Amino acid sequence: RHLRLLGTRVMYHAPHWDDSLVNKCFEGKFRLFDDEGRPLGPPPTSYIALSQKMGERKSLSLQERRPSQKPPEKLKVTAMRNEKTGRIVDIVSRDHDITEVIPYRVTPEGQLHVFVHEGLPRGIVNAVPRNSKNLDGRAWSGHMCEAITVPSHVIHSVDQGMKLNVDKFARDHLGLKPEGDAELEQGQSYYPAPDYIDEVVKTRYVRVREHQGAIEPKAVMDEIQGFTTFGRIREINAQKVLDAISVGLIPNSRLELQILALFEKLKMLAETWEECPLVLEESRPEIMFNAKNHIKLKAEKDHRFKKVKGTAGQLRSVQSTFVDEGWVEGSIAGMASRDMEFIISDENTLNRAVILPLTKKDGQIMMGFEVDYLPAPQRIEGNGLTARAPSVTLPKEVTSVYQARKYVADLFGVPINCVWRMGESYFCHAGVTPQRIFPFAVATRGQGTKILSGPVQFAPMRFIFQVFNNFMWKGDATTLLLMTRSRRRLGAENHDMGFQLGLGFELANKPVDPGVMHVATLAGLGGPSGAAAPSGVTASAGVASLMRNGMLAGQAEKPADEKEDKGGKGSLKKKYAQ
Repeated sequence: RHLRLLGTRVMYHAPHWDDSLVNKCFEGKFRLFDDEGRPLGPPPTSYIALSQKMGERKSLSLQERRPSQKPPEKLKVTAMRNEKTGRIVDIVSRDHDITEVIPYRVTPEGQLHVFVHEGLPRGIVNAVPRNSKNLDGRAWSGHMCEAITVPSHVIHSVDQGMKLNVDKFARDHLGLKPEGDAELEQGQSYYPAPDYIDEVVKTRYVRVREHQGAIEPKAVMDEIQGFTTFGRIREINAQKVLDAISVGLIPNSRLELQILALFEKLKMLAETWEECPLVLEESRPEIMFNAKNHIKLKAEKDHRFKKVKGTAGQLRSVQSTFVDEGWVEGSIAGMASRDMEFIISDENTLNRAVILPLTKKDGQIMMGFEVDYLPAPQRIEGNGLTARAPSVTLPKEVTSVYQARKYVADLFGVPINCVWRMGESYFCHAGVTPQRIFPFAVATRGQGTKILSGPVQFAPMRFIFQVFNNFMWKGDATTLLLMTRSRRRLGAENHDMGFQLGLGFELANKPVDPGVMHVATLAGLGGPSGAAAPSGVTASAGVASLMRNGMLAGQAEKPADEKEDKGGKGSLKKKYAQ
């Protein structure tokens, strides 16, 4: 409050726990409980507030003020019935087909720089909590950092050589000049939440020339209009963006994946500060992943989800008025407002834990995951079979990150020291819902019984990532993020689980028939991984470093042989069997 009254934009503020100090001075010395006797965990060891001095009538914060009198219009909630099980689920869709573009260049010093949309107004991140508690105390002004968003039909026009070529596209939509004969390079596609958000976000990269100063956005999506700022496009060292995500300043999982994939594509190394102290014991997992059967089922058509009338009551679209506040004539006042729609649940909290079960078998690190049919991949790919990390909505009784760790530990029947946070929380999809994702890793004994929503199957992490890259080009963003963070934090370059994030680029850029998956070898993956930062680097030290360095100032048409699979010579089933 005091910083805001000084006319600053409090971009981020949060309590911070220094693990070494907690272990030295708190653990075993005392315990704190709430009024109901639930353990609270250790108190914060410090507090971080990052503010930016702004001028007169400049946006300081975006806040939800009151419910709107207008009914929701753009977010549609639809009920889908699984014809195999009879279960009805709600999914949300909107009239958006977007591609996220990341312009980049490599400096003469060999540093990777990316252009990102900084200060993008995302008022939904400051929606009033409903049935939920802010578990980690982190909050933002509502001005986010994301990749540059472009309507997908514009990208299609460039790909097909129509009126828009790359030079014209970069000028009109990015405000940049491509480097030489640069092209729009293919990146991976991600499902933000394949179980309830009917959307896939695509990624493209383009190599550009150096540009002096920030750029006013050339094309602005409707969802960020109506406020006093559209943000700006700015060139930033890619490693600094990863550092900012690591310490929690940027709560964006896709941006981390996109930048790491770009590092791999360019055969450059990305550093990591974090470590995962989990000790994995040798075990024999109860259920092993059958990749051959999974690939076979994935190749088949499956339209088990059918629309039904009404909704299941799991999700609800609401519309509220958000106010853009700024410094006006010596005090804080509202400068602009607009109505925004977003999705909530009346029954569940907005806090979701996503867990990566880990164990060891014969020296190999094994990853556990669930396999299920989900509605969003069905519409996009014609088959909803998806492998993803187990997840669970945290109940209202969980009011701190410590309690969330304890809740996950109890689910898996392990001590709390067998559960570790895999980074800070982030928003599932800041354009659709204020839901927060809390990532965890669990050192388990390979339990395969029904722990959360289904049986947990295990496979070597190196192998399952190859399966993801070869057969699931559109991946669940949260699962890919957990796998990537585990690889980097466990020091995968010293383990058998090493893999290349860039493998999928080779597949994406090969000329292939639409709708047909091509099998590549599952052997021989390896390659570089992130270099470790100096020992003793903490999140708070990372924030100081970032401040010093200026970081913080439609479904494809199926080919004929897939439509009529009679088991002949060219049969898909025989291809996968081979």
